[in-house]
Amino acid sequence: MRDVFQEITDKITAQLEAGVRPWAKPWKDGVAPLALELPHNIAGRPYRGGNVPMLWALAEEAGYRSPCWLTFNQAHERGGHVRKGERGALVFFWKWQEVEDPTTGERRRRAFARAYTVFNLDQVEGVDVPTVQPRELPEFQRIEAADALMAATGARIEYGGDVACFVPSRDLVRLPHPAAFKAPDAFYSTAFHELGHWTGHADRLAREFGKRFGDEAYAFEELVAELTAAFVCASQGFASVVREDHASYIDHWLKVLKHDNRAFTAAAGKAQQAADFILGAGAAEAEEPHEMPALAA
Repeated sequence: MRDVFQEITDKITAQLEAGVRPWAKPWKDGVAPLALELPHNIAGRPYRGGNVPMLWALAEEAGYRSPCWLTFNQAHERGGHVRKGERGALVFFWKWQEVEDPTTGERRRRAFARAYTVFNLDQVEGVDVPTVQPRELPEFQRIEAADALMAATGARIEYGGDVACFVPSRDLVRLPHPAAFKAPDAFYSTAFHELGHWTGHADRLAREFGKRFGDEAYAFEELVAELTAAFVCASQGFASVVREDHASYIDHWLKVLKHDNRAFTAAAGKAQQAADFILGAGAAEAEEPHEMPALAA
């Protein structure tokens, strides 16, 4: 049986070892930013958490132009078929169940991962999916919308200097002025990265990793913030730009991922919660477990 967590880990690890971060700039050169949005299913619902960078990575590697993914049966139901020889991608969703603690007898809710296989629309023939033109917002409108989103979070942000950081003791985000960045993509990647850290404050998502990641906990938090920025930037029509000062974390991430094949999925789940918080979704807890649960047999 294919192991979804191991496949995700292998794919992400291979790309990190090659110096590529699949969550950064998730579209081809020359393609308008909003032409390749968050990957979504045949009904138009975006994928979440660890599924997003995995599908981004597969699409980038194979050169798929469509953000739409569907199952073998969905293609058949629509009068089409998956081309012979095509290999699907494993994705997963969380299913909540009540279980009984064998020691105390208490019943509690626990999330189990359910995996299934999807194919990109480019791998399918005979399926007619209505084309929905993305909003081709001019850059100044995207900037206005992103600025409004940052303001709506209520975060305290100070501009100036040449350092971007979140200061937990003051509950403060510091950012250089937007004009100090080469392009809006770089500014908003940095801004939403630091706001990703901001969501982890004890007064908000209270994100702690504890002994599970040990000395790698700080680097793991950086991975959560990078993925948060990628998710939010994609929703706002900006590319997620790699920060060169974070290159040193790659070795730490590789160490954690090779030790625990669920670590990347855990980071992506935390990042999805953070992105939901920033975007005001307010429903992160309903779909993303706070800790990595067991994979159901």
